[in-house]
Amino acid sequence: MGIFKVMRRAVNGSLWRLARLVLVAGAGVLCSCNVAPQGPRVPGSVPKASSDDISARTEKTNKADETDKNTQAMEDMARTDQIALLELCLARCQSQYKDYICDFMKQERIAGQLSKEQDIQVKFMQSPFSVSMFWTRNSPSGDRLLYVEGKWGNQVLVRPAGVMAVIGTVKRPPAGPQTMAAALHPVTDFGFERALTSLLSVYTQAKEAGDLRQEFGGYAQVGGRKTIVLARYVPGEKYHSADKNLTYIDLEYQVPTLIEGFDHQNQLSYRYLYTDIHFNVGLTARDFVPEANDMRNPG
Repeated sequence: MGIFKVMRRAVNGSLWRLARLVLVAGAGVLCSCNVAPQGPRVPGSVPKASSDDISARTEKTNKADETDKNTQAMEDMARTDQIALLELCLARCQSQYKDYICDFMKQERIAGQLSKEQDIQVKFMQSPFSVSMFWTRNSPSGDRLLYVEGKWGNQVLVRPAGVMAVIGTVKRPPAGPQTMAAALHPVTDFGFERALTSLLSVYTQAKEAGDLRQEFGGYAQVGGRKTIVLARYVPGEKYHSADKNLTYIDLEYQVPTLIEGFDHQNQLSYRYLYTDIHFNVGLTARDFVPEANDMRNPG
């Protein structure tokens, strides 16, 4: 009998321990001591977004809507009044862009011969008008050029390329015969502002004479960025320009990142391409001295 009592107590103790384990496990499933209790969840409900999340989404939506409105406004002008669109771009360029660096590619037909594509690294500052160019492919007579309005007698500093490099830095007139032998435009015409001014000059003169025909050219990618295309047709010889000119306006920057011209036989007359543009990088006069551009000071 003593044995049976001991066995019964052992069994009862085991059952009691088992019951305690079940109760503890059940409590762990039903609740956790480390998590604050939450209110009842409504079927089908989702957690509420924070005010910061809502604000960020609203701002993103507003920006997208504003971009769509600007694009539509630019398209309307590209279809009906390209002069107004170019004037808008010029105003923004003058008010917002003080300096920039970029990669510039140009190709021009000079004396009937189409040149090779020239790749150039550019530094530009609006005031004083300053341009630094370094040719990385197919340089003409010089592989470096430096111009600052009002300095060096308003002449261009050029570092001759090839065997002529031993001469060192030389001064040349911006529109002199040596400089213009390999270019349609002098360096004094460079930059978005002066390109837009030149485009507007032809547009307005041709419109006043009844010679202007303009078309919306659709949209195109230039350097991985979306642009809107303006097509302009004028008698080329009369306006010292191409018969057909295509201007690609970057939708965000609102500057012409590609300009192409074609003659009456639809042969390429010129192509100017700007890529990898960085605006307002903080260039100063120190960036436009010979020593900062791997050139000798001509004195």
